[in-house]
Amino acid sequence: MINIEKCKDEILHNNYKVSLDSRLIMKGEYFVAVKGENHDGHVYIEDVLARGAIGVLEVEELFTLAKFKIEHIKPQIVGITGSTGKSSVTSFVTQILSTKYNFCTGTLNTKLGLSVDVINKMDLKCEVFVAEMGMNGLGQIKAMVDMFPPHISVITTINQTHAEKLGSVKNIAKAKSEIISNTTKDDVVVLNADNVHCRSISKSFKGKVIWFGVKTKSDYNLNNTDLASSKLLGLHNKLNLLASMAVCKEIGMSVEEISKAVPSVTSPKGRLNLIEGMMGSSLIDDTYNASPASTMSAIDVISSFPKRNKVAIIGDMLELGRFSKRYHRQIGMYLKDKGINTLVAVGDLATEIATSADPFVNKIYQLEKSTDFENIKKELFINEETVILIKGSQGVRMEKITKMLMKNSEDAEKLLVRQDVRWK
Repeated sequence: MINIEKCKDEILHNNYKVSLDSRLIMKGEYFVAVKGENHDGHVYIEDVLARGAIGVLEVEELFTLAKFKIEHIKPQIVGITGSTGKSSVTSFVTQILSTKYNFCTGTLNTKLGLSVDVINKMDLKCEVFVAEMGMNGLGQIKAMVDMFPPHISVITTINQTHAEKLGSVKNIAKAKSEIISNTTKDDVVVLNADNVHCRSISKSFKGKVIWFGVKTKSDYNLNNTDLASSKLLGLHNKLNLLASMAVCKEIGMSVEEISKAVPSVTSPKGRLNLIEGMMGSSLIDDTYNASPASTMSAIDVISSFPKRNKVAIIGDMLELGRFSKRYHRQIGMYLKDKGINTLVAVGDLATEIATSADPFVNKIYQLEKSTDFENIKKELFINEETVILIKGSQGVRMEKITKMLMKNSEDAEKLLVRQDVRWK
């Protein structure tokens, strides 16, 4: 076991680095040997030591180190979860906070990943720890908040994402509500006023509830909050920004300080980013992941563009379980009256999108996988009047299509998701 007393200065001064992935190990780092469903990190110990790893940690040792560090530094903790939008809210909160506070961001959204973020990123100056908390089963968020108890919690929305593993939206709501399982009357939760499950969760909360949404009765909504200076695309991104502003106000920023920061807030990679495309076209890169709600929002964005030739390239939406076919058909139906000239459906499930969209779209292509796009690219007649949406779940690797369509594909590593060695 690690002797914390011997190395606590190293830990607290951020000189102690760890890695979960043998492919990304750097000289001088400790390798955390994780035994998962498909891989056992212990198999790679000899290899990582040969490549410069300073030693090996077991998972429980990592947790001990992270807990020691968080309890010693004592930052304010913000926990952010939701079926969609949690990564964007995490990014928006930290961008706004950066104008006033020292912070640490936890983006590896599991108990294991957040522990790595605390060890690798947090230093003694950290005032706020902004932790993204994901899950695909009951009890996972509870494990995170037990170790990293948030004073401010956010639930962006609750919908059918992860229905494949949890079976129902009711169970998803139960899992997401774990983020407030340890809260007291002194804590704060920021909730989506437009979501029935969030409204239900609020009834059991002991502390302060702050609402955001489209509805007038929310504390932060599009009627009472000026977002005219924001450059973000999409209604759901505006709602994510409202939630982020609420968090920053509770942390201690003034309305004026927040408003001053809003114009410079940008979307993370793969989340409705506008990229210069080939032949003068415009690309809407939304390839980080996909759910029915986020896909419909992305369709609304491309529909609002003034360019005449609108191309929607939509891949499978995964982890929807028994609802999968129904939701893919709904996406096809949603294309009605959206001004989409061409649809490219990518993947087996996306066949349902193509079938239901057939009456509403002039030209439809169906591809088995994203790399097949190269075969039809020339048939799309792309020019300066073309705007192209690229959207799909992580497993479909839709960013490969974005790269094929970029004006400067050499910028892919800087602009697109999944460009490191793990994905290549």
